[in-house]
This record gives sequence, C-alpha cells and structure tokens, in this order.
Amino acid sequence: MKSVIVSEETHKDLVNLKLVEKTSSTDELIHKLIIEHRKRKLFQASEMFRKKADEKGLALKDILTEGKKIKKEVYEEWFEGSN
Repeated sequence: MKSVIVSEETHKDLVNLKLVEKTSSTDELIHKLIIEHRKRKLFQASEMFRKKADEKGLALKDILTEGKKIKKEVYEEWFEGSN
C-alpha cells in the first residue's frame, strides 16, 4: 500500500464521490476514475483516427491497408506531441 497526500477539499470531494459511485473504498474509486480516464483517452484517439481517415478520404478498405500509417500519425500527434 502507498499513501497519497491530498488537500482537505480534495479529500471531501473523494469521500462524496465514493458515496455517489457506491464504491467500497477510495482505492476502488480511484481505480474506476483511472479506467474512465483511459476510456476517454481511447475514445479521443479513436475520434482523431476517424478524422484523419476522413481527411484523407479513406474508406474502411483503405483503412485496413493504410491504417498503420494513420495510427502512427495519430500516435505521434497524441502522445509525442502532448509532452
């Protein structure tokens, strides 16, 4: 186990959110929040992928053949460009 120090206000927010989300522990709540964050990032990356494909005028067949290139561009823009 590890400890995390948070402000009193953040602690109150976590306790309230824990009740709203009906989680049994703060650890479970934080785990749920991390999962939701990952889902949101994946959704955003998926939207970027679709936008790039549309910009290039690619259909599903094209994406299957050229998808690797688009994925690389999205990855570079999303992960390497956000540092």
